[in-house]
Amino acid sequence: MKSLEESRRRIDEIDKELVKLFEERMNTVVDVAKYKKENNIEVLNTKREAQVVENAINNLKNKDYSEEIADFFNHIMDISKNFQRKAIADKAINIIKEKYTIDLVESANKIGYIDKINHLSIDAMNLYFKKDLEVIKFEEYEDILKAVSNGEIDFAFLALDNAGDGHIAKMYSFLETYDNVYIKDKFIVDDNLNVINKNKSDKLEDLNKFIILGKDKYFCKDCTKVDLLVKIDNKSKSLSHLIRYFANYNIHINKIDSKETNIYRKEFTIYINFDGSLQDSNVLKMLYGLDGDLPYIRILGTYKG
Repeated sequence: MKSLEESRRRIDEIDKELVKLFEERMNTVVDVAKYKKENNIEVLNTKREAQVVENAINNLKNKDYSEEIADFFNHIMDISKNFQRKAIADKAINIIKEKYTIDLVESANKIGYIDKINHLSIDAMNLYFKKDLEVIKFEEYEDILKAVSNGEIDFAFLALDNAGDGHIAKMYSFLETYDNVYIKDKFIVDDNLNVINKNKSDKLEDLNKFIILGKDKYFCKDCTKVDLLVKIDNKSKSLSHLIRYFANYNIHINKIDSKETNIYRKEFTIYINFDGSLQDSNVLKMLYGLDGDLPYIRILGTYKG
């Protein structure tokens, strides 16, 4: 029986060879990325990935390692795709940074609101926008979302329930229905209309929380939180694969929820809130990667922390 030190020395030797092979593989990936960029070819190729895993399993002498070799190659291919997308995405990211930002206050002229949840809605709205506006009162969420979607109002200013941290779960179905309506900001005040920093308060249930919704993909430049909606299948590793994207870019997830979207196909809708900005290249590259890897992805909105 080999000693522990002998086994470790052998692992070190093998790792050295793995590093050489990995570097050679990544150099080849660079060539693949250049070709795909020049020929406008998508990074994701699921048939090719399945074939790579199948070949790896077939090349195994000890089939007891089949699951582990599949994990190994799936992870390598994730790294490869991520690297390719970084190479392809840079130009697109610079365009997004300029195109999809907006000053909410300066852009607002006509605002809709509903006051049945919180009587401070109109006062908080005037405090937020800090200028004279044309204000329209609505009775139902469906009506105000439709007005935003149709361009009848610039923004909707809505109160959230005081329970918990003002979670927007009740509005997800509306945001899925009106897919050109986005979260633009969230706004918290106490009963005296003092603005509260959410990150510095531990008594959110006693505060008044509001959300600003608007049309199209334009978000505030200084936003630091992102709400994301994606859809994944029910494969056991789909969620861990999704989470790995955030880990690869060191992006912190604050909240993650899910619901079963289709009971027959076992498709799930995942809602994720994470720290980040659409001015951050890492965030944009991650989103670019997810967009190529998942059947559905949508930025629900961004807002200040």
